[in-house]
Amino acid sequence: MKMEITNSVEYTENFKKIITYYLFESPIEDTSARGKLLSDMGWKGSSRLTMLYRLMKEIAQIEDDSWICCKKNEVAKQAIQFDSECIHVVCNDDKGKAKSIIYSIRNAFAHGSFDIRNCNGVVIYIMENHHKDELRAEITLTEEILINWIKLFNMKPEYLTKKERKGKRIDISSVSQKKDLSI
Repeated sequence: MKMEITNSVEYTENFKKIITYYLFESPIEDTSARGKLLSDMGWKGSSRLTMLYRLMKEIAQIEDDSWICCKKNEVAKQAIQFDSECIHVVCNDDKGKAKSIIYSIRNAFAHGSFDIRNCNGVVIYIMENHHKDELRAEITLTEEILINWIKLFNMKPEYLTKKERKGKRIDISSVSQKKDLSI
């Protein structure tokens, strides 16, 4: 296992929101009885899931070369190029890109394969998803990205503007105004 866990978990309000959503209320099919599925919010079908993926990338503001979705047997080879504290996404695409990323985050929390660090005042989550000793995902994101993705996932696509639907930009600060979200 590549990840070195350095800190005990501190149960901040943001951590509670993140762990509750991604683990206990996972929006991915067959992972949680408590979750409201992405499909229930209107994120279903290839065009909507492609839109969701583009919007996730837009919110994350991660350079394309630090955002890699690949076959599961290529994840370890791709992930080796990143320092664990470097913001990046390397994930298999078995469930489709957007769902695979969310599912991998869920699995990292479920199996304790995560660490939370403060890097120059920015809280980052370092997460790994393994299956039978094979690395399936290595994801390092800021706490802000994880919180903003929750807002996105809980929003119905029809509330998006035309530019947002094309993945050109998204004003996540106005998401809660488009649909009453309590996060």
